[in-house]
Amino acid sequence: MSESNPNLQPGQSAGLNSSLGLRTAVLAGGLALECFAIQAIPHLWSPGHRGMLAVIAFCGALFFFGRGRLGNWRAGLPPIQRPWLVVHAFAIALVAASYVFLLRHATAHPALTRAVVFAWFLGVALLPLSLVGALFSLKQAWKWLAALGAVWLYAAAIGLSALYAADFVQLAWDAPDSRFGRVLQAGTYHGARALLSLFYRGVVSDQPTAILGTPKFQVQIASLCAGMEGLALMLILSVGWLIFARRELRLSRAIWLVPVALAAVWGLNLVRIAALIAIGDAGYESIAVHGFHSVAGWILFNAVALAFLVAANRIQWLRKDAIPASVAGGVSIPASVGDRNPAAVYLLPFLAILAASLVAQALSNGFEWLYPLRLVAALAVLWAYRREYRRIDLRFGWLGLLAGAAVFAMWLALSRFVLSADGGATLATGLAQLTTWQRIGWITARAAAAVITVPLAEELAFRGYIARRIVSEDVESVSYQRLGLVPIIVSSLVFGVMHGRLWLAGVVAGVIFALVAKLRNRLGEAAAAHATANLLIAIWVLARGDYSLW
Repeated sequence: MSESNPNLQPGQSAGLNSSLGLRTAVLAGGLALECFAIQAIPHLWSPGHRGMLAVIAFCGALFFFGRGRLGNWRAGLPPIQRPWLVVHAFAIALVAASYVFLLRHATAHPALTRAVVFAWFLGVALLPLSLVGALFSLKQAWKWLAALGAVWLYAAAIGLSALYAADFVQLAWDAPDSRFGRVLQAGTYHGARALLSLFYRGVVSDQPTAILGTPKFQVQIASLCAGMEGLALMLILSVGWLIFARRELRLSRAIWLVPVALAAVWGLNLVRIAALIAIGDAGYESIAVHGFHSVAGWILFNAVALAFLVAANRIQWLRKDAIPASVAGGVSIPASVGDRNPAAVYLLPFLAILAASLVAQALSNGFEWLYPLRLVAALAVLWAYRREYRRIDLRFGWLGLLAGAAVFAMWLALSRFVLSADGGATLATGLAQLTTWQRIGWITARAAAAVITVPLAEELAFRGYIARRIVSEDVESVSYQRLGLVPIIVSSLVFGVMHGRLWLAGVVAGVIFALVAKLRNRLGEAAAAHATANLLIAIWVLARGDYSLW
């Protein structure tokens, strides 16, 4: 006798896959996207709009931690409620219209201003309510809330952490009675001075003003230099990963990775400050201030983060999935040794470009004169894995080319609302300072990277790996035709965030590239669309001298 499923509605078969998980993903993604758009726009009348970041974090955590439970839920869902969709569209229009009014009529009558501000808040409040009403039955929503259990607590904790993280940092540094801030800043100052004293005589130091350096070059150890941001990010990353991989790790042992990673971040920050002073003392003040100062911290943080993840995945003493020593001839080895690693095949070209870009920016003075390093790094990885890439269908046809042209038109249109007219002034100035042959070489490398290595690397990473990894752990067994709404949206959101102020254009482009791959069931079509769009952008930039798009 088969067991009955208590979550089934009368007359519903167990084989019927309800779309609760899918609708929840749409809800979380839609709200996060709308909140991100609202948060990105300055609101002089409501400094509290930064709370939108907390909503984004809450929605992302809700979907991440609850996706398993909701994916297995079999209760029937009502049809999409169109009246609520109308209310949602009205809420979007209300937010947009009130924002435009407040922006253009800052000196309007106070009573009218208060009424419009109220309309703005009303629109913001209606956004989540109407979207929930459109995707779900409000009457049944309480049942699904109970199905998520403690997931709501996890999401709420992460949302509150995102909301108050900035306040915590500000409190730590700016409050006169903040003991923690004073201790960390003083520790960073004395540690950097001790490290600098190993290599320089006559170190210049003034503790009351936190000035440190050599007779030729000094810096101030301000709050941003003391490592608070790096420590907070590493704490979130390390603890978050231990929670995510708790079933694979021996937590009583793996927990020691957290203080080790935090100590490494703080120690390497001292090295960064000393190196910054050394670069300035050597006569490269511009590189020290404009390049190394802003990028070196991210390089070292990424190095520690990568080391943490490698340790958590490779050190068998920390893991539960090692083959017993008696089976492996007295040596404990991981079960996956000898298996092909698709993550390296699909992600390394993109990671190589990221690593090269960090190095190039760290050694720049505002103009990234080492940009060709990105091209070289990507080509090196693509060449090293050339045999693996022969197994990937990189053929393409007219659909990819047309999709690329459409992405170019969309990119150009959206950039007009985001980028300023002088956005490419730094790049234009840097190119003007090069000799003719240096300028030709730089532009050639930039265009070649945009058309060849960047499309291949990003499509391998975002559509080839991330989108399919959401479907199954066995990435290469997933055909592109199986890509549904969730993997397409999630991979496109990540892809869009990588493009900074043009994040919305990046999200739309990511969706188009994924759909092209899905329709033709091959990655080559998406890569061709990506390369076509980048080629047209390069032609536009060079023909018009509009370097803001680069």
